[in-house]
Amino acid sequence: MKKGYSGNQGAALPAVIMITTLLMILAGIFIQVAHQERQSSADEVNMTKALYLADAGVELTLQELQDLEWGWSKTEGKVFYLNNDDPKQEVEIKYLPETSGAEKWDFESTGKYKDQEGRLLSAKILSATVQKSLTPQTYIEERSFTAGVDLGNEDLAGTYYHQGDLTLSGIYRGRWLIAVDGNVTIEGDLKPPDPWQEYKKKDPGPGESPEVKHNVFLIISSGTVEVLPGSTGEKEVWTVIYAKNFIERRNSNTLGEITAGTVFREDPKKMKVEEQQVVEAFVQETKNPNDSFDLDYRAVLVRWREKYPVF
Repeated sequence: MKKGYSGNQGAALPAVIMITTLLMILAGIFIQVAHQERQSSADEVNMTKALYLADAGVELTLQELQDLEWGWSKTEGKVFYLNNDDPKQEVEIKYLPETSGAEKWDFESTGKYKDQEGRLLSAKILSATVQKSLTPQTYIEERSFTAGVDLGNEDLAGTYYHQGDLTLSGIYRGRWLIAVDGNVTIEGDLKPPDPWQEYKKKDPGPGESPEVKHNVFLIISSGTVEVLPGSTGEKEVWTVIYAKNFIERRNSNTLGEITAGTVFREDPKKMKVEEQQVVEAFVQETKNPNDSFDLDYRAVLVRWREKYPVF
């Protein structure tokens, strides 16, 4: 007796078609994901190259300012291009005069990475601020200063470097510059023998030469300069200070110029006009081009950030 055909004959064909279609869809998805991953990786590499170019522009600008001795024009928002032999790489530097000051420069460094045909693949912009600054490391080759140096001995005056924290006080004679890679504590008076008379402005009489002003004290600190409180009467500190931070306690009066991140001091308006003139004369003496020591300024990067961060 012959067997009859089953009614389910050919039912596997639709299942095979469905499975094949599903596999083709999955394969397409996998191919698309792989392509996107590959493209994303390529974009990330291009963005990284553009970021490195922008960072190189910041470093080159620091060197350029140093080489030009701060002669970079501030009259307009000029654009400078720093190109190399690779046509795929370009760096653009734009100076921002509207936010810059007398001793600081704001600028944008744009790194551009292109393909062989010159089409832009990626660009990154870094906003940076460079400041004209004095740093102790500049004077590391100078004589070493110790606490036992007699500030009153004019023959010992000059430029010194000190590694670590330092405590200062006393009556000084001569021209002193002490670069301290650390904190500085001023525990007593730190001044010339008679600063109010020495720096008092006087018009010389007929045949007389102007009074020679030569007692000066500069402190360059990588840390904090702190003036301790006076125990009896008001403490006088005649010095020009370049530091990361400055703290002045009660019963003390710092007379000079202070460039620091934080300043606590009494209202300078309490000084009379003639007193202000004496202090100004003292400060200007430190900037005398005929000085016995050089103020070696460096371009210091004080702020760096990506203008349009991805994350």
